[in-house]
Amino acid sequence: MSYKFTQHYKEDFEITIVKYNFMKFETFFRTRKDIVSCELCKTDFKKEDDTCLAFVVKKKNLLICNKCADKAVEGGAEKRTEW
Repeated sequence: MSYKFTQHYKEDFEITIVKYNFMKFETFFRTRKDIVSCELCKTDFKKEDDTCLAFVVKKKNLLICNKCADKAVEGGAEKRTEW
């Protein structure tokens, strides 16, 4: 007999800037096959989805969906549409 244990953990991210319309997921996926979903909510990207880039303090940048980008901006992160 065995017991299956599922571990859940919480990680905090301090997002300072969100770059909207970073690139279409289809374009991103041509070069980076290791990321297939939003790095915050884990929602799978579709090839036609626009992605956003979140700049995180003391961590790597994250590829996120528009829904998570909107939450970050509403919470105080700076919204950028241009470089």
